[in-house]
Amino acid sequence: RALERSCAPCPLGTFSSEAGSVQCSRCQVGFANESGMTSCHACPENAVRPASSLGVSAVECECMIGYYAKYGPGERCERCPTGAVCAGGNSTPYPQWGFYGDKGCVESRKCEDWDRFYECIPEEIC
Repeated sequence: RALERSCAPCPLGTFSSEAGSVQCSRCQVGFANESGMTSCHACPENAVRPASSLGVSAVECECMIGYYAKYGPGERCERCPTGAVCAGGNSTPYPQWGFYGDKGCVESRKCEDWDRFYECIPEEIC
């Protein structure tokens, strides 16, 4: 008896570029946040999705080194601010040698200038 396959929408994290296909492919880059997608969405600007994640949401996309998620996970990543180091991923910027920032603001992201860093003058005061 032959095994019959029926057509069903591809699940989250997968896609099929051919209508009526019974085979779905995992998103290698980007994500598929709806069932039945014919292609994967790209991650936001300056972000990539780790291969170990499922690829079902933009929130899985992480900033590249030298960038940070100013507006939160799943949003475009901004270039690291002057005076800061950005390790990428979901980490917040931190001051490079010779600069300082308000640690409470950076950690909470609730201050208006939470991602602003200031040069130490003289450098030894930092």
